[in-house]
Amino acid sequence: MEAAPPTIGSPSPALKLFAAAGLALALAVVLAWHDWLPGGYRLRSQFESDTARSLRATELHAFQRLEEFAESNPAAPRGATLFLGSSTIERFPLEECFPGKPCLDRGINNADLRLLHAVLAEVLPRQKLRAAVIYAGSPDLHAGRPVEEILLGMRQLVQRLRLSEGINLPIALIGVMPARETTPERAGELRALDRGLMELTRDLNLSYVPTLRPPLVDSELRLNAAISIDDRHLSPAGYSILARWLIEEGGEAGRGLAP
Repeated sequence: MEAAPPTIGSPSPALKLFAAAGLALALAVVLAWHDWLPGGYRLRSQFESDTARSLRATELHAFQRLEEFAESNPAAPRGATLFLGSSTIERFPLEECFPGKPCLDRGINNADLRLLHAVLAEVLPRQKLRAAVIYAGSPDLHAGRPVEEILLGMRQLVQRLRLSEGINLPIALIGVMPARETTPERAGELRALDRGLMELTRDLNLSYVPTLRPPLVDSELRLNAAISIDDRHLSPAGYSILARWLIEEGGEAGRGLAP
């Protein structure tokens, strides 16, 4: 006669408590990962690559900047000058460089052309602009995107801006600046991009402010350490030079910023 198979009793209270705690922990991890609970950034940093963390930080910062734009856009004055671009624009001390001139800082740190295209409608104020100043393409170049792709993105960005604000909107492009450490290969890409931007401005009737010249750079196209605060960003003295060039060479967009 075969023995009856052993029966499995109900889980003990301790085992039930352990299972419930495990489920709660798993739920907390999921919520934190998606920033619904604190600690998500630290948690993700244990698993994400440097590239993924950088992308996530860029997206979070862009979201925060868009919230700021949404709050300030309704009160933006008519006839302001829009400054659009990446971190060089976000850090631009517009009030100090152009006192008394209505300027809208719509720079987003590390914003490449794809991101600028994606958020263009959200950065524009309700009131019509007087002019626009664009500094874009630097994150794209440092990410290794081809010069031709950058130039196409710039052309499309200008065209979309004019479709929204009018074909006669004065626009000035600021040339992409190098880093403090510039390889010969990157120097060649910068020169090619500079030539392409000059051709683009002639084709679209824009103004161009070149930056590959002293005192911003040396003969090997390295950003001047004396007027920069880090590898890619200008100091207040550097911005003062850039602002003067913009007023002198930025066409109608620049003339409207003169004292």
